[in-house]
Amino acid sequence: MILILLLMDLAWNTSSSIVLHEDGTEAAAPRGRSVTTSPAGGAIVAWHDMTRLEVTWTDESPEISSATSEVVSNRTGIIGGTSLSVVGDTVRITLPERDCDALTGELYELCPAGEHISVTLSGVTNASGVPLAVDDWDFEVGLAQVRITSPAEGEHLNTSSPLVVFEVDNHTAQTIGPHIHYGYDEHDAINQKMHRTSDSITFRNLADGEHLLFVDLRSGSHDWLGHLESVASVTVTIDTTAPTVETNQISPAKDATNVPLNSTVSIRMSEQIVNGSTLTLSTSGTVLNGSIGQVTAGSKGELTFVPDEPLLPGTQYTVQVTGVHDMAGNPMQIFTTSFTTVPAPDVSPNGTNTSTITLPLDNSSSIGAQEMLQTKSDGWVEQWGELTLAIAAIAVSTIGWFLLRRGRAKVRGYLQNLSQLVSELGNNVEELDRQIDRMKSDVEQDYHKGRIDEQQYQLVEQKLEDARRAVREQEIQERFGDVSSSLSASLQVALSDGRIDAAEVQQLLSQSDSLADEQRGELEQMLQRWRTEDDSS
Repeated sequence: MILILLLMDLAWNTSSSIVLHEDGTEAAAPRGRSVTTSPAGGAIVAWHDMTRLEVTWTDESPEISSATSEVVSNRTGIIGGTSLSVVGDTVRITLPERDCDALTGELYELCPAGEHISVTLSGVTNASGVPLAVDDWDFEVGLAQVRITSPAEGEHLNTSSPLVVFEVDNHTAQTIGPHIHYGYDEHDAINQKMHRTSDSITFRNLADGEHLLFVDLRSGSHDWLGHLESVASVTVTIDTTAPTVETNQISPAKDATNVPLNSTVSIRMSEQIVNGSTLTLSTSGTVLNGSIGQVTAGSKGELTFVPDEPLLPGTQYTVQVTGVHDMAGNPMQIFTTSFTTVPAPDVSPNGTNTSTITLPLDNSSSIGAQEMLQTKSDGWVEQWGELTLAIAAIAVSTIGWFLLRRGRAKVRGYLQNLSQLVSELGNNVEELDRQIDRMKSDVEQDYHKGRIDEQQYQLVEQKLEDARRAVREQEIQERFGDVSSSLSASLQVALSDGRIDAAEVQQLLSQSDSLADEQRGELEQMLQRWRTEDDSS
C-alpha cells in the first residue's frame, strides 16, 4: 500500500504537458505545487495596506536573475522604479512612492484616491532552472473617503459640544500610521485635533453661532490625503439661547388702551421658530376662537391671531403665547401680555352723549354725540332727542359690526391663502412670486372698494411684502448660491422696501462681475422680471 502511494506522489510531481523551447526542442514544464498572489486577483485593498506585491510558489526556491515585472495603474500609467527581491519561496515586487495627483503633492505607493492595478511577472525559475509561471492579475485600490452622517447640513443645535457621526471607507485610523484629523471653521488652525479611531467625535466648547465642522483623512506623517473625498464637512448653527419676545414688536402693545375692535394680534420673536406654537386670546377666562398664523419676518418668527368675531368694547383681553421653540429646540418661557379695547359709548346724566363713537370701517371717521345733538330743549324734545340719539348710535354700531366682520373674514382668507401658497409652491419660487403679486393686486382692489379698512389693508400688505422678500431671497440662493459680499448687501437693500426699480437693476448688474456670463444673464432676467411685476402692482 505504501508503495502505491509513493508511486502516485511521484506521478503527481513529474507528469505535466510538454513545453517547447524557442528552437522547438522539448523542455520541462513549469513546476510548483501551488502559486498565490498578494493581494489576490480581484481584491480591493486600502492605500496603506501594502508597499509591495508578492508571488509565492510553495516549496520552491525562485530565482529572479532573468525575471521582469510590469505594474500598471489606470491613474498614473506604468509604475516605474519597481524592484524584485526573493524571501524564501516568495518573490516581492517593491513599489516606489509616486505622484498620485493629490492636491497636496504628497507621494504614495498606492493612491488613496483609488486606482486599478494590473501586474505581470515573468522569467522566474526554480533552483534547477525550470520556469515558474504565474498568470497576470489585477486588483483595486479602494477610494479612501469619509462621510458625515450626523448632524445634517444647516442643522441648528442647542449644545456647545455637538457629536459628529461619520463613516470611513478604505482608511483605517491607527495609533501609529494613518489617522484622522478633525476641527472647525478653518483648516490647519489651532482648533484642529488628531483622532486615532473611526468612532464618533465630540466637538467641545463651541460658541453660539454658525460653525463649519470638518473631518479629514491623514497619512502617518499627518499629511491630508489630498483628494476631495478624503474630507467631509457640515455647517451647523450652535444656539444655546432660548427665544424671547421682542417687546417693541407686540401689537397691540403691552397694556395698551383704546385698542380698536378690529385689531389683529401679532407677536414677533427674537429668532426663527418651528411650527407648533400656540397663541390664545381670552377675556374673563373665556378663550376666543380665531385663526393662528405663523410667518417669518426677515430672520425672525412671528405669530398672528385673527379673532373670528370683533372684540368687545371696554374689555381687557389677555394674550398668552406657549409652546414656542427655536430652530435648535430651545423652549421659550410662557409669555403673557394684555390690552384694553376702546370704551363703549356712554350717555351723561343730563342726557347729552359726550362720548365719541368710532366707526370700525374707517378709523379716521368719528361722530361726536354733541354734534349730532346741536341744541338742547326741555320736556318732550329733550327726552325724545335722547332716544333718537341712542337709536342712531345702535344703527351705526350694527352697520359697522357687519362691515367689520366681513373685512376680518377677508383678512383671514388672505392669510390662509398665503400660507397655502407657500406650502404648495415652496419649491417653485418664480410661480410663488407671481401668485404673491396677484394677491397684492386683489388686496389693493378690495381696499379701494371698501371691503377692508386701512389697518386691515396694511396688515395683509405687510405680510405679502415679507413673504415676497423671503421668496426672492430664496430664489437668489437657489440660482446663484453664495454671491460676493457687496452684491449680497446691495440685494438686501434693494429688497428691503419690497420693490425693484430700474436704477436698482442697473446698480446690481454693475456689481455682478464675480458671476459667470451665463449667471449674469440669468440675474438680469430675474431682476427685470421683478421690476415688471413691481411696476404693475
